[in-house]
Amino acid sequence: MPTYNVYRNGEQVANGLTEKTYTDTDVQPNTAYEYQVSAENEVGESELSEPIEVETDRIPVDSISATPTTATIAPEETQHIDVTVSPDDASEKGVSYSSSDASVATVRTGTITGVTAGTATITVTSKDDSSKRATVEVTVVEPEEPEDAE
Repeated sequence: MPTYNVYRNGEQVANGLTEKTYTDTDVQPNTAYEYQVSAENEVGESELSEPIEVETDRIPVDSISATPTTATIAPEETQHIDVTVSPDDASEKGVSYSSSDASVATVRTGTITGVTAGTATITVTSKDDSSKRATVEVTVVEPEEPEDAE
């Protein structure tokens, strides 16, 4: 009775199989792989089959959270946003940042900078799914002038 050998991207990943099905569990999400099979018996191993290409499913983003959810800063002061994308093994964990009012607060790569007094909403948006967002409410306040000591 013949046995079967499975090759992924030219490397043998299974041998001596007696079933005509194989499940590869050592793969990454959203990745293309090429598989070939050979049969083996007492005479030797056959040539490899024609390759077939398969692509694993991508893992979508479920949610995004940002910390802190509110921030009060002065003009020219900065506040870093910590962003968590879930699940940890999402295929595309990239995010983009935007400010509802760049004249009040700007944001670049997760760092908010106060510009002038006012309020703005910083939105963190998933590059995988633009409906997955988190917000940070920012209040920019002018520092109080010290009172004259008399």
